[in-house]
Amino acid sequence: MLFRSPESLSPVSEFVDQWRPLTSSFALVKAPLKTAVDRFATWHSTTARFPGQTGLRQEIINTPFPSALRTLEPFNRGDWRHLFVPTDSDWTLVVNSNLPAPDLSSLAYVFADDYGLTTLVVRDQPHTLDTRTDKGRYGIFEFALYSPSGTGPSRIERMVRLLRELSAWEFLEIGEPLPFEHVERYKARRKTDRLDEALIIEYLGHMGAWPFNEKFYDVAEKPILVTKLHPNNDRPPLLTLEDLRAGAEDD
Repeated sequence: MLFRSPESLSPVSEFVDQWRPLTSSFALVKAPLKTAVDRFATWHSTTARFPGQTGLRQEIINTPFPSALRTLEPFNRGDWRHLFVPTDSDWTLVVNSNLPAPDLSSLAYVFADDYGLTTLVVRDQPHTLDTRTDKGRYGIFEFALYSPSGTGPSRIERMVRLLRELSAWEFLEIGEPLPFEHVERYKARRKTDRLDEALIIEYLGHMGAWPFNEKFYDVAEKPILVTKLHPNNDRPPLLTLEDLRAGAEDD
């Protein structure tokens, strides 16, 4: 039975903030875990498309989510490790080790365009940048649906995004609104009132996904870590999650 977030339970578990920035950007692939991993492996089987890469290593991770996110360490400037996480739904969660935050837009495009897999990309990063110290992160909130029938750039069927650009917020829409969207919100005078974490969570629920709640990952199947074998895997800087949370990637 698919997990449904009850009214009495907050849709956001504590792990979301505890594991930022890893939980600030992720993909949801509408496919079983093994299918998602196999398609990823097929995509990367042509090493000519990824100069220097010699192969992939797949590992079943016995550590439950979200602690399994530790397997993405150490972090450097490259998406060398991808963690595929099974869920109590039709979706598989994907997070990678890229700095300064995971970026799954290329994966979403390839999965939709080459393999016919509907994929969601979510970004949920509060604006924390302190201009006095140049520490923190620019804010971004994004709900993006990539599908085989998507006619927008990179097979995007629908995207709504609120992005902090230097000193101002910018709001972007691509594609036609989905039936459950609160399109009246997008007309708000203050751009920060147009899209936020709560609205993204609601939209995801309409898609049958509750990735911000730990119960969503309460399944017997184990996560799979896929590592690209490449000389730059161990290229500095090599950072821990604590380094990321302290803003070390900005140094």
